[in-house]
Amino acid sequence: MNEKMVVFYIKRRFEEENMTTDFPPICAVDANICNPHYEPTEGISSPIKEDSLILIDLWAKYRERKAIFADITWMAYAGETVPDEYNRIFEIVTHARDATVGYLKEKFPTEQVYGYEVDDICRRVIVEAGYGDNFFHRTGHSILENVHGPGPNIDNRETEDRRRLLPGHLFSIEPGIYLESYGFRSEIDCLLTELGPEITTQAVQKSIIALMA
Repeated sequence: MNEKMVVFYIKRRFEEENMTTDFPPICAVDANICNPHYEPTEGISSPIKEDSLILIDLWAKYRERKAIFADITWMAYAGETVPDEYNRIFEIVTHARDATVGYLKEKFPTEQVYGYEVDDICRRVIVEAGYGDNFFHRTGHSILENVHGPGPNIDNRETEDRRRLLPGHLFSIEPGIYLESYGFRSEIDCLLTELGPEITTQAVQKSIIALMA
């Protein structure tokens, strides 16, 4: 099995569930994970073998008028026991993700909150863990009928998004740490409501899945 075979399988499952997407999903192993926009092709597709670290990033929506995208990322390990180093770094990533959600629950909707501020909260966790240079993309993007929507992004890296977050905004929260030989990312979607933030991604990944356990 290789990365491209997994992408074909996911696309087939989308069709079976009456779902559509604008770009193919991502399946990346080991060093390929370090490119957040990696796309396996017929000529370039790494094998998935024992001890491979695996990232799957997929986004889709129902084939219905005004349907909204979902965009999620999960990680797995092709072995019985996930290495301690992988668990340690992934825990930093999920801590950054959860700290972001915690900040939104504390501040929204009673205070004004802006996209760049939320990015700062997420990024600070990774910086304090010593991996600031290894998180080189924004924390999240707006989601609507397109997977990258027109609303505020959770971004103080690629741009300084000073648009205020309001009820009705849906966006991703997807911190990552990318090293030379492997990388890590976790992604959930958050909808802001009049009562506060709602995580629409269920279940939320807590740890890397050991596929051969």
